[in-house]
Amino acid sequence: ISTGKTELFYFKPAKREGTYGFDITKDGTMVVAENATDFITEMKLDTKEVITRIKGDPRDAKGNTPGAHHHYRMVSKTQTGTYLVCCSGAHIVREYDAKGKLLWEQPAPDLAFEAFRRKNGNTLISHLGAITEYTPDHKVVWSFSCKDAPELKLANLCGIWERENGNLVVDGRPIVSRRIAHPGYRGGAWLDAIFKTNEMHDTAAYVAEQSLEFGRLVPGSEQREGRKAQKPSQEVLDKVDCVLLETNDGHPHLEQAVEVFKSGKICFIDKPLAATL
Repeated sequence: ISTGKTELFYFKPAKREGTYGFDITKDGTMVVAENATDFITEMKLDTKEVITRIKGDPRDAKGNTPGAHHHYRMVSKTQTGTYLVCCSGAHIVREYDAKGKLLWEQPAPDLAFEAFRRKNGNTLISHLGAITEYTPDHKVVWSFSCKDAPELKLANLCGIWERENGNLVVDGRPIVSRRIAHPGYRGGAWLDAIFKTNEMHDTAAYVAEQSLEFGRLVPGSEQREGRKAQKPSQEVLDKVDCVLLETNDGHPHLEQAVEVFKSGKICFIDKPLAATL
């Protein structure tokens, strides 16, 4: 999308789980990694002409395949024309040539989020708790973790960009976000509440105790249709700056979100936005 809100490029993933990683190159192309199909595709931005389409391997070192949600994260094209693919659930970054041949792979200590090839030939990888630079023969050059800067209160390090002077810009997630699991749902329903910094610790404990007020999901999809969603109480809403509705079921989102809207707080609704029209 341009600054004038004109759509310049549109890509629709083939199946559910979509795409979590893409790279816009200096050559006027876009590289996209599709989680459900495992294809890495490079297309021209102006015509959508496919330049390269290869299939990656999301499996871990033991041959296990993670759920489609964690097949891939970011993907990038190197200066030599190869593709670095973050196989997030496998905790591995793999490099492929334009024909899909595996050229190199680097295990990461945790979920592989982003990787890019530096001008010195080394590869920089972000793996949530840290970023690490590796040589082609897998030696660690240096690493920076969230614990190295406690004053920043970082929980995760995700996106990384290298400036012309060699300095790095890092997308870090602060620990003022607390993720709360709803025990009533076996599929893993989540809520993220971003707390006011000066109330962070007390609020985190309080919201954890009251988490079911944000909607307890019933196990089994056959029981979800038509059930009444529980709403967040005003007492809980008064203690947070914003709410992220991260449940995997879209049925309760409308009723839950309306209460957040009424409070004037920011509300993010993750996919699926809704379950019906």
